[in-house]
Amino acid sequence: GPATAPAQAVLDVVLPRLADPAHGLFWLARGVEWCVRHENSVAPPTDEAASPALPVADDTTLETLLRAALSTPLALPETVVRRLRAEWALRRLDPAEALRRLDELAEQDAAPTGASPFAPWYALRRAELLVQLDRPGHASDAAALLLPLWREAPYHPNLTLALHELLHPLPAPPADAAPPAILLYSWNKRDLAAQTLRSLRASGFRDAPVFALDNGSLDGTEDMFRAMAADWGSPFTVVRLPVNVGAPAARNWLLSLPEVRQRDHAVFLDDDVLLDPDWLDGLLAVAHARPGWGAIGCAVTDHTPPHALQCADFFALPPDMGTRSFADLDEHWHIHGNSAGSADTLLTAYTRPCLSVSGCCHMVSMASVQQVGAFDVRFTPSQFDDLERDIRCTLAGLPVWYTGTVRVRHMQHSSLRQATSRARSAHIFGNRIKLEHLHPANMARQAREASAALARQDLLRKATALASALSAPG
Repeated sequence: GPATAPAQAVLDVVLPRLADPAHGLFWLARGVEWCVRHENSVAPPTDEAASPALPVADDTTLETLLRAALSTPLALPETVVRRLRAEWALRRLDPAEALRRLDELAEQDAAPTGASPFAPWYALRRAELLVQLDRPGHASDAAALLLPLWREAPYHPNLTLALHELLHPLPAPPADAAPPAILLYSWNKRDLAAQTLRSLRASGFRDAPVFALDNGSLDGTEDMFRAMAADWGSPFTVVRLPVNVGAPAARNWLLSLPEVRQRDHAVFLDDDVLLDPDWLDGLLAVAHARPGWGAIGCAVTDHTPPHALQCADFFALPPDMGTRSFADLDEHWHIHGNSAGSADTLLTAYTRPCLSVSGCCHMVSMASVQQVGAFDVRFTPSQFDDLERDIRCTLAGLPVWYTGTVRVRHMQHSSLRQATSRARSAHIFGNRIKLEHLHPANMARQAREASAALARQDLLRKATALASALSAPG
């Protein structure tokens, strides 16, 4: 298969180095990480009369690495080997098969002593898979797995937030709630934008009106939008601009449409996302439960397995904790994404206020547009315009909310990971300088501290609620 050549290249590099007593574990970790990120599971050929077979794990490279590690001076314990196999299964198989494999490995790991050093890890991952399977009672079953972990580590913020979310999910939005406007703009990404719209239609969107703006494309995007509109079945408006005006102006154009302005909320979707069912209800649940907000966003992951997180919620670090970008500029903004590049786990599936959320799927309240304004066109063509507007919302007392129970798959990397040439890097750094000069130091500190204080209050409230529930008799 196509993975054979790169797999062999990995083995050629890693296998000779496993015997190195000082660095063998490092190289084993690099090899296993490659398998987790690249080695696929494949469905076996079946004859038509047979029942559908479970996926067969194409984990040959992983097994080659583990067998080699067991025969080297590394003296890898069997419990670690099982743990690595479980990690691969968790990230590469569908949830049902991954859960079966995880349970099998955990049972082997517990025998004969009954006390595995990885028991907490297995419990957390089992809870994660139960939530992904979304079966009746999954939330309470997952919470039951997390409760003993939380008793051992009640100081763990993500564990506290994730457990509280399972036990106390926000109520569903009213069935008769007016849907928001759904806004999408695109420039020369006809096929990706079409895939996004197909994903939107399949995922469900409460018959919200859709507004698609062709930002001066030359690849037939407008024709695709109009063909979609003719077949959509609910309101679908196409806007054609003769030239590309950039992301901030395209967003503002859509927000200026009379049909959009009369809505309570508007959702912006990038033209390269894939949506899960109930994604919109997840955003609307926050909107109805937490009035007075400025923007609501969600978790964003890679669209291919193992679906690594691109971003969750963003905060700002104090200047003395940040990494400087410029030697001769006072820098006030050090934006910290605490999950970027990490595995997509249950520990980011929580709801809380923050400084900013990803712009690739975010809902803005039209009241906040009236109060703090739309997007700043000085950030054309893109980068930091959504962040800067979130900052204005925070400063105006309109909190930005993150809802990590909603996952959106993003088919491209975030803007900060697109600095692939000197020109693109220069543009991003240029917009970074604009961001630094838009708000004075005292306002930057106010936004940083206000968003952190809201998140801290939210954490303390949830930790107190969990502790009270656990200490209550009965």
